[in-house]
Formats: sequence, C-alpha cells, structure tokens
Amino acid sequence: MTVVDERGFKKRIISAFAWRGATKFLVQTVGWASTIFVARILLPSDYGLVAVSGLFIGFLGSVAGLGLADGLINKQETTQEEEDGVFYLSLVAGFLMFLVVFLLAPFIANFFEMPLLVNVMRVSALVLVFSGLQVVPYAIAMRKMDFRYRSLVEMGGSLIAALTAVALAMSGFGVWSLVLSVVLMRLFIALAYLPQLDRIPRRRLSYRKIKTVVDFGTTLMVSRLMFFFYSHADVFIVGKLLGQKLVGYYSMAFQLAMIPLEKIGATFNEIAFPALSRVGKDRTSSKTLYLELHRYLLIVSYPILLGIVLVAEDAVIVLLTDKWAPTVPLLQLLCIGNLLRISGMLMPAILAGLGKAGLTLRYNIASMIVLPTAFLIGVQFGLVGVACAWLVAYPPLYLLLMFYGFRELQLRLSEFAQSAKSALVGSGLMVAAVMALKAYTVDMWTPGRLLMTVIVGGVVYLGTFVLFYRDQLAQVRRGFAILRSGQKN
Repeated sequence: MTVVDERGFKKRIISAFAWRGATKFLVQTVGWASTIFVARILLPSDYGLVAVSGLFIGFLGSVAGLGLADGLINKQETTQEEEDGVFYLSLVAGFLMFLVVFLLAPFIANFFEMPLLVNVMRVSALVLVFSGLQVVPYAIAMRKMDFRYRSLVEMGGSLIAALTAVALAMSGFGVWSLVLSVVLMRLFIALAYLPQLDRIPRRRLSYRKIKTVVDFGTTLMVSRLMFFFYSHADVFIVGKLLGQKLVGYYSMAFQLAMIPLEKIGATFNEIAFPALSRVGKDRTSSKTLYLELHRYLLIVSYPILLGIVLVAEDAVIVLLTDKWAPTVPLLQLLCIGNLLRISGMLMPAILAGLGKAGLTLRYNIASMIVLPTAFLIGVQFGLVGVACAWLVAYPPLYLLLMFYGFRELQLRLSEFAQSAKSALVGSGLMVAAVMALKAYTVDMWTPGRLLMTVIVGGVVYLGTFVLFYRDQLAQVRRGFAILRSGQKN
C-alpha cells in the first residue's frame, strides 16, 4: 500500500466513523427516548413475547442470508452475473424462511405456552423477505465503503421504528407497537437500498458462477448461526423455564446492557470487515488497524458500561418506573461481563477479513458448548444465576479467541495492553470519583443524584484524557482534519 493509498484508505475509515457516529448518535437519542416512553406503557410480558419471537426470527434470518452479503464484500472483484445470481438466491431463501416460521409458529407457541406468540411470529417473519431484497445492494454499498449512504438509510429506518412504536403504544396496541415498528423499519431499509443496484437483476442463477461467494458466505453463516445460538441461549432457557414475565425482565436488562456492543461495537465491526477485506493479506496494516480500532472501541464503550453499572438503580427507577426494578442487578452483572465481551468483539471480524473464517468457526463451536451449559446451570438460581453464568463462562472463551487473533496478527501482549491502557485508566478514575460522590448523596433527590453522577463521571473521564492522553485527543483531531481536507477536495 503506497503512502497515497494509505492516506486515502485512512480517509475512508475516518469518513465511515464520522457518518456512522453522527447518525447513530441521533438515532440512539430518538430511539432510546422512544424505548423509555414505550417501556413505561407496556408490560414486561410484552417484551417477553417479542424476545422469544426474536430468537427464531433472528436465527432464521441468519440462515436466509447465507452469508452472501459478506461473500460479495470479501471478493476483490464481482461480476453482474454473480450479483444477479446472489440477488435471486437470497430472495428465494428469505421467502422460504418466512414459510418455515408461518408453519412452525403454532408449535413454538405451544412449546413456550404463549398463545399470542403465533401471530407475533407470523407478522415478524415478514422481515425475512425484506432482508432478502437488500443483500446485494447492501453488499454493493459496503464494497464501495459508502457508509454515508448506509448511515442515512438506517437512520431513516430507525426513526420510522421509533415514531411508529410511540404512536402505536399511545393508541393501546400493546405488544404490536414493538412488532409493527420493526417490520416497517425493515421494509423501509430494504426499499432504500435497492437503488444501489442501478438496474433490474436478470433472472439467472448459476451455482457455478456464485460458488466462491456461497462457499465463503456459508462458512461465515455457520459461525454466525452458532454465535446466535449461544448468545441467545440464555433468553431461550429463561423463556422456557421461568416464564413470559421473567424473560421480559431479563430481556430488558440484556437489551440495555447490550447498548455499547450493538450500537458502538457493531459500528466498529461494520467498518472493520470491509476495511480488512480491502487491506487483504497485509499483516502489518491489519495489526495496526486492529490496535487502533480496539483502542477507540474501549475508550468509547468502557465509560458507558461502567457508568450503567454505577447509575443502574437510580436510572431504572427514574426512567422506567418501579415495575422494572427487578432488572437492576441483572443489568449490572451483564454490563460487567460485557467489559470483556466488547474487547473480544472485533476479533471475529478481523479474522474473517483476513480470510480466516475457519478460526472463528472453531471459537463458535467451543462457545456453543460452554455457554448454554453454563446458562442451564445458572437458571437453577434464577435470573441472577443466568447473568452470573456470563461472568464465569465467557473469560476462557475470550482467551481462546485472543490466542487465534494474536497468532494471526503476530500481535504481542504488550501491544494489546497498550491499546487498552487509556480506557482502563480513565474508567478507573471515573468509577472512583462516582463512588465517592454517591457516598455523600445517599439522601439526595433521586433524579438530581442521577444527573449529578452522570455529569461528574463524564467530566472526570474526559479530564483524564486532557491531562494524561493528549496525544490520543490530538490523533482524533488529525483524523477530522484529514476528513475535512478530503471533503474540500
């Protein structure tokens, strides 16, 4: 990679983060205002229904996708014949998965003893067809690393979902406010991606022509199915053994604890995979990119995770009301576990980008054995036992994943530790300051204490970087300078 190419590549990476960061900030501000408003109206049992439905829709969605989008993204060059074949294959797969859900819904509802689950699943399954439509146009946008387009599309879809959920909840639609908001969002996103095709795909499907795409995508798909299975096994087990209301509590805690992983970590992963696919086999560039992404992922996510742990009790009572109080200890435990999970989150995308999807598959096989077993043991001790299972079972799996990554990237432990240092120091000082503050505000008005805690924590964390890590702040400023210069050109 020449110096000019490296600068242009860095410019695209910075542009991607700028667009994804800006739009996600707006979307999450609106989205979480919507979530809080709707959660105050609906019951925990409504969220339990949607959580169980989401298990099966999400799993079959991964099957329907066949990893084809990633297969196209990973190829250095694609032909129209390949794109047309993948388009119709993904569309057929999505429709077939919709039929599977439609036929199996009564049996699944009977298994969980949730009669309303039948209609919830059948309506939710429409997203499987919509997702099939967007596979190829999404891949085209990502091959160009056009995160501006992706960000605007997904921002529009998220705003539609938020407004729909609020309007339907206020109108008394109950659980359907959650279901229909997601269906409309996925429909909008699928239709908005279609212009990326810039043509009507020809009806041709030759397996020989798309074999390399399918082979790569299938390997990733199997890994992702395993990931989906073990990462959602806790919800499945809680839903079956503890019932609709308790799975609603667990689902809400899990949803809140996953904010940094799904909204921040996912953004880094979305950029890491296409970026590594463009870098190719250059281990030096891959290692440098990974360490930078890991550093800034922890810098952004660690204060949020630890902040949630510190303010969970006050925040749940103030924002969600007393009916959600049982989620507090679950939320705190899950956030602590996610400190390690978010550190390991980049590595599967890095390995896939290096063409080492087989290593990710091995890691997922181990996880699929270890985690569900831990959840089955933990559920004997209730919801807290399931949350604790993450704390006990995930660390050995993290070490396995890091072993694969260190070997492939030729990464030293000292280099990895250095990438986490600033986030750990800043977060440690933030926790100490907030704990000291809470000791003197025990009798304070709860909303006031919550606001003061957030402000003090934020000031201490940012102050740490101003005092001790100015070089990293300067690097961020240089990145935006590169982005501005690119926009002028």
